Amino acid sequence: MKYSFFVAGSMYLGWILSPEALVLVSNYAGQGGKFGVVALLASLLLCFFGVIVSKDQRKRSKSTDEIHFIVKTTELAAQVTLLIFMSTGMLVTAGFTFNETFVYWFPNFGFSGILLAGIVIIHLLGANAVGMAQKFFVALAALGFLSIIIAGLLSHSELSQNSLLQTNTAHLSTNAISLLAGALLFYTGIFQTQNRLLRSREIFYIGTCAALLLVLWQIVALKHIPQDRLVESTIPYILVAREVLGQAGRILMGITIIAGACAATNAFMSMATKTGSSLVISASSALYNRGKLITRLLSLLFSSIIGISMALGLAGDPKLESYMYGALLLWLFSSGVQLLTRALRSPKNSILQNILTCVTPTLFLLAFVFLTVTHEDYLTLVIFITLALCLSLVFTTAIFFLGKKYNQQPFQRGN
Repeated sequence: MKYSFFVAGSMYLGWILSPEALVLVSNYAGQGGKFGVVALLASLLLCFFGVIVSKDQRKRSKSTDEIHFIVKTTELAAQVTLLIFMSTGMLVTAGFTFNETFVYWFPNFGFSGILLAGIVIIHLLGANAVGMAQKFFVALAALGFLSIIIAGLLSHSELSQNSLLQTNTAHLSTNAISLLAGALLFYTGIFQTQNRLLRSREIFYIGTCAALLLVLWQIVALKHIPQDRLVESTIPYILVAREVLGQAGRILMGITIIAGACAATNAFMSMATKTGSSLVISASSALYNRGKLITRLLSLLFSSIIGISMALGLAGDPKLESYMYGALLLWLFSSGVQLLTRALRSPKNSILQNILTCVTPTLFLLAFVFLTVTHEDYLTLVIFITLALCLSLVFTTAIFFLGKKYNQQPFQRGN
């Protein structure tokens, strides 16, 4: 196991342990009962197919400027929206959690600002500091999360012992596709862990660890909280923690939420600044040795946008939930496009591998379309996703033509 394995794993698990992921997985447990567990495992299997196909195609084929242009456009749109909107929501959630759980008199947004400033300082210190901080955040969040899971599995529940096995078949039939498609949102980050230093086996370990955490949490949630409450609650993780361990559970979950928000924000910041830096460097070969400086400047820029968003009250905007969900859907779309572009240039393989190569990206993109059009505020989602892709397209187009002018090979450096 390499150092890079633990850094990559903690970057991905930052999303799994974030407040928003805990809300989603708890809501899905309420919607699907035991089928929620099946959906998580089935979606993980599909992602592993994608990883295998993707890794194989990387070895066999070369990317063109146009392929990089398409992939980078969707990657940039997804990662920047995740960073700005998800981080804004999660940091504010962490601020409220700190205020309501630990120090009642401390300003909510003041603590959110302190967390943001701390993450910016970490990124200004460089990649090693980012990796070390990420491992610390994830370890702290995982410790609290696992403590509640273990206590929940061992403790007695007043709910019927058969509650986990009771699933409304009529209700489930209308939500099965939604659960299967939505479960992919937890695993799209797997494709961001892929690099030349990680083997498919190591990515399998990371994904399996994430699935185990999510499945065990769903089992504990269903054991202690009625399904309808899991669906309706905006803070289901607090309900579960308090039911399992009382006040101690509330404190443990408070630590988990704060650490998880920091881990997810740190991970999204790392992804967005790396992608942005690689694109800026592609504009001119003269910038090739300025990657670290550009990354630091981008971290300052993005953190300023997040700070301004919090100051202007974006966290109180009723549309923020739609924006956050839209960012997740863009992440799913980006992964689907990444797999599709590799499938289109894939060499001829065995029949089974050809089927996987075609089916995997198709299912990702269909899941993206389905989750978008079936959302209760789908119009906001469509507008948000379209604007994000258009802005990203404008930026990457400018980089593409600058790269053609100064390098003749845009996107080849800094990737």
